[in-house]
Amino acid sequence: MPSIDLPSGTPIDGALALVTGGNRGFGRAVVDELPERTVVTALHVAFMDTDMTAGLNAPKADPRDIARRTADAIIAGDFEVLADDTTRAVKSQLSQDVTALYTQPTVA
Repeated sequence: MPSIDLPSGTPIDGALALVTGGNRGFGRAVVDELPERTVVTALHVAFMDTDMTAGLNAPKADPRDIARRTADAIIAGDFEVLADDTTRAVKSQLSQDVTALYTQPTVA
């Protein structure tokens, strides 16, 4: 699970995208490189309610819920856990044409 720690007031969308994309790629690479019987389950979660996110004004998941979902996924043999609504929304947009993700500039 990636983690990101930025100075207060830093825009996080780009940094979060970088960390999340790297996590997905790393998870896939690890599956290929480790012995066949090794189980790899990638956890994707936006923000959890922890000391690190205390000052952040954003929806936060309960870490206990994330732990339960992760344990259930590992037991089920799932390759990844999309632990919250934000993460599921981001993944659902990954197959869209890149132009759909950007706001169009207005011509004055």
